Amino acid sequence: MALGTSPRTVVCIVLDPSPRHPTPQVADSLSVIGRGLNVVAALSAAWGWSPQDRGKAVWARIPL
Repeated sequence: MALGTSPRTVVCIVLDPSPRHPTPQVADSLSVIGRGLNVVAALSAAWGWSPQDRGKAVWARIPL
């Protein structure tokens, strides 16, 4: 994981060994999994991903 900051923004980058494209899921009300990217999308101004040699990097830009 990497973390960068500016006066108004925090950028968080997480490395994931899976090469699969990250896709927000629709979780039912009792599910304990499948909400991570929905939370990231709700809290961030932008998020995305890029392929890496081994998996991918998922990033989020969060306004302070």
